[in-house]
Amino acid sequence: MNAYYTVARLGEAEYIEKRSRFIGHACSVGSEREAWEFLTEMKMLYNDATHNVYAFVLGEAMETQKASDDCEPSYSAGRPTLDAIKGFGVSDTIVVTTRYFGGSCLGTGGLLRAYQNTANLALEQAGKIYKVPAARYAISFDYACIQPIEHLFNSSKWQIVDRTFLEKVTFTVLVPLAEQECFKGRLNELSQREAHCFLLDNESFFLRE
Repeated sequence: MNAYYTVARLGEAEYIEKRSRFIGHACSVGSEREAWEFLTEMKMLYNDATHNVYAFVLGEAMETQKASDDCEPSYSAGRPTLDAIKGFGVSDTIVVTTRYFGGSCLGTGGLLRAYQNTANLALEQAGKIYKVPAARYAISFDYACIQPIEHLFNSSKWQIVDRTFLEKVTFTVLVPLAEQECFKGRLNELSQREAHCFLLDNESFFLRE
């Protein structure tokens, strides 16, 4: 697995063309189920709209790509939305564009430009961030090691995702796949080999600027 870009946050943008109002939302999703859930959310939020067009891309190699014109003329809405996502260079991303008809027909070319412009604006608002393949570890250690181990993660940009404080401290952490040996070496050095490290899975991800 390799790192790839997804959108960093929910992006929202509005575009007006001949009194037709286009509202675009770009969102990071981790699966088709999450994409359909976000689309359903947008349809419920804008249930009085003329159209709710969508496109989404999933996977490291953008292997899943789906789009819908939602009753707009063929290839005038979903396809330009999909092209905007791919052009922005992100995956695991959905864009939903809601249209309120303004009374004037835009034609296929006008619709294509309006949907692509709206998607581009929403994606720009969302920004992008690296989605890094990572291993998830549980590390257990004495309380005396908390400060140096937290400093290790703060300085390395590895991530602590959970903390448990019982007889010993247990952190659940995410470490990029390519940095696992470095992580184990630094952990042993800081704890004088007193920290115990357990691999939980090697199919996780985390976001990195």
